[in-house]
Amino acid sequence: MALCWPAARVLAQENAAPQVNAGRAVAAPARCGELTGQLLTKTGYADALRGATEISRMEFQTGLSEIPNLNDAERSQANAAFARAFDPTRLRSSVRSQLIAKCDVATYEAVLASLASPLALRMRRLEDASGTKAGAEALRTYYDHMQQNPPGEDRVELMERLEKSRHEMEFLQNLLFVMARETAAGFGEPVPSDTDIRASMQGALPMAQQMILLRELGVYRDAPDKDLVQYTAMWLSPAFQRFNRILGESFDAAFGTGVRQAAQAVRPFLKRAGSKPAR
Repeated sequence: MALCWPAARVLAQENAAPQVNAGRAVAAPARCGELTGQLLTKTGYADALRGATEISRMEFQTGLSEIPNLNDAERSQANAAFARAFDPTRLRSSVRSQLIAKCDVATYEAVLASLASPLALRMRRLEDASGTKAGAEALRTYYDHMQQNPPGEDRVELMERLEKSRHEMEFLQNLLFVMARETAAGFGEPVPSDTDIRASMQGALPMAQQMILLRELGVYRDAPDKDLVQYTAMWLSPAFQRFNRILGESFDAAFGTGVRQAAQAVRPFLKRAGSKPAR
């Protein structure tokens, strides 16, 4: 997944601000908490969060294995720190807190209303099914079949428009930028420039883009074209676009903290070894 986007800010008139802010401070927190929990579940981003957490943890543990001369106690200490930094429950709580802090009740309610539509429910059933054991096996069968019977150009274009409407590749790129910056900060190194980070990602991004497209072709293989067109239009609506920006910022903040903590955990070992793990 869209995975840093600047959130849009709406400024009230100066003479109305005290009343608006006062009402928001009293009424918003409970409602925002309720809406946020529903959004994480009904958009499927709770599942995406678990997947991204596992990938991040594995990346750091792979890097840990490349640090020379670690004894068992040090390796255990670092692994425990990784477990804390990338704990799925903690990260979900952090994302949830960010979504509540950035809460836009009207936007959240509009998104949830659209997600309750028959179209959205049909698409969510396809998305949920792909996450099951049987669904994963069905995807593998579809990919085997697709090698001999590739989808037509029109179908591929529909899937590309859906991906762009949800900013999935953008979400991933922004998350990688945050992780690169926070890793360097945690290691006590100079923070790389955007240009350097972008250059380091160039080899992996085309493959990532292809994997996202292939997955969506598989997940939505039984969806008719008209449903894909309408689903894309839903994600392009102002409410969904604003929610995507808020969600992207929330993921970035949560994972940035986790990545920095993981890097800080292994920093003492790096100093002793005179090296750092690949990332």
